[in-house]
Amino acid sequence: MIRKVAVLGLFLVFLLTSLVFAEDKEGQDKGIFDTFSEDVTVETGAKMPVLRREAPYSVTLITSEDLERYRPQSFGDLFQRVPGVDVLPLNASFFWMTIRDVYGGFAHQNRVTVLIDDVPLFVNLASMNFLDSIPVNIQDIESIELIRTPTTISGVSAVQGIISIKTKSAKSAGAFKVEGSVGDGETNYGYLGFGGKGDRVSYRISAVSNQSDLWRSAELSSPQRVVRPGDPYMRKTNFSSRLDYSPDPKTNMGLLLGRTERSNLYEEESSLVMLPAIAQNLLALTYTRTMKEDSQLKLRFSHTALSSNVETQYFDRVRPFQYSEERNDLAFEHFFPWAGGNFLSWGGNVYRYTTRSSQDATPPYVIAATKEKLGLQYKDTNQMGWSLYFQNKHDFTPKTFLFLGGRLDSYWTGQGNFAPFASLVHKTAPGRSLRLNANTGYRYPESHELFANMAALFTPTQSPFPSGAFLYGAEFATGHGLSPEKVTSFEAAYGGSFSPKFKGEVEFYHKKTDDYILRRVFEGPMSLDHPMGFQVLPNPPAMALPPPPFPIPPPPFLTIGVDFNMDGVYDAAFAPGGGILPVNIPWIQVTGGEFSGEYLLKEWATLYGNFRYQKAKMRLTPELAAILGLPEESEVRTAARDIYTLGVKLDLRHNVKGFVEAVQTGERTIRGRIPARTVVDAGISFPLADRFKGGLWGYNIFDSRIEDNWNTIKPGRRLYLVLTYEL
Repeated sequence: MIRKVAVLGLFLVFLLTSLVFAEDKEGQDKGIFDTFSEDVTVETGAKMPVLRREAPYSVTLITSEDLERYRPQSFGDLFQRVPGVDVLPLNASFFWMTIRDVYGGFAHQNRVTVLIDDVPLFVNLASMNFLDSIPVNIQDIESIELIRTPTTISGVSAVQGIISIKTKSAKSAGAFKVEGSVGDGETNYGYLGFGGKGDRVSYRISAVSNQSDLWRSAELSSPQRVVRPGDPYMRKTNFSSRLDYSPDPKTNMGLLLGRTERSNLYEEESSLVMLPAIAQNLLALTYTRTMKEDSQLKLRFSHTALSSNVETQYFDRVRPFQYSEERNDLAFEHFFPWAGGNFLSWGGNVYRYTTRSSQDATPPYVIAATKEKLGLQYKDTNQMGWSLYFQNKHDFTPKTFLFLGGRLDSYWTGQGNFAPFASLVHKTAPGRSLRLNANTGYRYPESHELFANMAALFTPTQSPFPSGAFLYGAEFATGHGLSPEKVTSFEAAYGGSFSPKFKGEVEFYHKKTDDYILRRVFEGPMSLDHPMGFQVLPNPPAMALPPPPFPIPPPPFLTIGVDFNMDGVYDAAFAPGGGILPVNIPWIQVTGGEFSGEYLLKEWATLYGNFRYQKAKMRLTPELAAILGLPEESEVRTAARDIYTLGVKLDLRHNVKGFVEAVQTGERTIRGRIPARTVVDAGISFPLADRFKGGLWGYNIFDSRIEDNWNTIKPGRRLYLVLTYEL
């Protein structure tokens, strides 16, 4: 009863506010994010400025206004509102994210490329990007372009998509800005920024410190041993600065600096604990020259670095582990029109990538299980490489466009990748478009490899995870752009895959002793039954690993070998978040889908909703069933997940903005049903004075008890007040 009253009361507050402040506004933005507007220009992925409707990829544009409206406490909070993006939070400072991947997880993280002002954040630690430790302040972001389509032209790390973050120019920074939040639950942050601008030179400097305790591992019925029980707090500090110099109206030179530090603090002691402390640095020097109205040249030097200090009592008995990686990159980009209806973009880069650790270590790494202990085995790296890309847009008609391009990556070792790309875009009606993409790749000198939607996949026979597949897909988007009348919009995608047979060999070995943990030759069928949504990989999750940016011998993810029948032979390997890699690959079936849409109720209120469903099940092969002592064709792993979202976005009088939404999440596994989690989230911002703004945000989590997971969100209410003063 109390739960229903709380939900009803929250909705009534926003309904009354809407009636008081509502007014019609001509031409205001529509939808939760500006995804369907006809006049939105995007550049990421296409490597050239194009209208979003004419882009070869599905792009969601998140503006600074969206960030002020929803006040996300982290990038995970922000991205979980984007259709086609699946965010799985694990603890107070770490989350997994996949894009249109029905069965994604830990092993797929570095398939998403993160760019800050076109500078790539390349992180290969444990095969993932630390998306929650990006060295930029959310308050300094002008826009985010999130591509939900494979983009091979941006490199092998962009197979799932791209997150392109554009920061605010130094000229737009105020002389002084302070912002802070106060709320219950020890969740708060503070922001301080200042800047200056002249005729040619402008600068801005800002810093953020925040703390969160949204998680409680002690509430789990059986918390995993690697997580210390008690209340984990996440503390994070960010520093960001930007300097712009314009010697003439067509030229701009810039300097971008950023650093973020993140740590976890626990209240209670435990004999099994892992405390990661992550820091990322960013330095970029840029030169931009506008040649003509539709021609631009960009030069960039960037230095990115990651460091991690992991104090662990689970491995090697309180042996600290320090790890760092660096990437230096020199790049250029140039786009210009040519030959009538053609628009060409081309560029390239030269880079050097190094990793170092206190234990002579580097990811990708293997945690090898022996009968005596778990051991960490690593090797430092020092790699160099270069790449070239091109992409041409040809206008057949005012409504039909063809994109053709390709990318060549080469490494100093003599190996590399070539990935051609094609996309046909047709605008069927005002506000509607159809895209058909094809990406494939050739990894020389071994064999072909899958990169995206419509392609053939063949990994090298000596690869630890071979498979074969054929993928197909198409996507359709519809809407009415900036029509002053009622707007509706809808976006859906369908894809499927088929792989009749594969053959290969799996090897895991202990590097110090040269003893094989697992070595098997396997052959058998594997298929996926018409999954909805792109990026449903045609193999078991533990095998769905991205190709590394340079050739490396060990498998690029954390693996633990296991001896099931205690005969001294390791029968399987486990990947956290990726499931089980058995001796004989089981039959996997994954189905799922997602629908999202929005409807303009009034000029000041937009209704949006999203429904997502996914299901995965696995049946054992006869040999593996015999090893486990189970009947043949046993369904040993079945999981399902569904998410419902319904919300209203409000743009009211006197610059009052707000939203209210409800999210229902249900998960089921073979062990039984996991209780659904219901979250009601709402916020409103309003001006208090000429340079003084305020806002009130809050949410209520009714039930979030998740078993057999690393952590869980605390049930209960959160309410915090944000005040902003800017000169």
